[in-house]
Amino acid sequence: MGAQTLNDVYDYALSLYATPYQWGGGHDVALDVNYGLDCSGYVRKLVAYAGCGPAGDHTADDFYHYYLGNGYLNTPGMGAMAFFGTTDRVHHIGFCIDSKIMLSAAGGGSHVNTAIVASRANAMVKIEPIDMRHDFLCVIMPLYQLPLT
Repeated sequence: MGAQTLNDVYDYALSLYATPYQWGGGHDVALDVNYGLDCSGYVRKLVAYAGCGPAGDHTADDFYHYYLGNGYLNTPGMGAMAFFGTTDRVHHIGFCIDSKIMLSAAGGGSHVNTAIVASRANAMVKIEPIDMRHDFLCVIMPLYQLPLT
């Protein structure tokens, strides 16, 4: 069953907290086993749950270009997506908890391909300040078709 409200999406996002990072992980939303998630795989699971994202597998850059036309630019708050990189290439995405902090699968890269390597790198779904990263680009609020509460 999918989300009923944006608060349900938040609860689902938080339920994935501390899931190990894994390069390429989470892109098959049919898999219920969280063997690991990368940043776009994490968001892929959230938007599939919310029913407000593009179908198929996407990178952070793909999500950025999709939500530019299907969201409200620079509208921070719970449920917004934070994007990092440049307008030419977005390389990280997170799910905003509010206007200051986000949940994202972070701390890894292409070398993080097992839970053991993720643990050593402290790479996982974690809570971070949005402004912690020097490459912050923007936030976009997706066009959710859900009530807030």
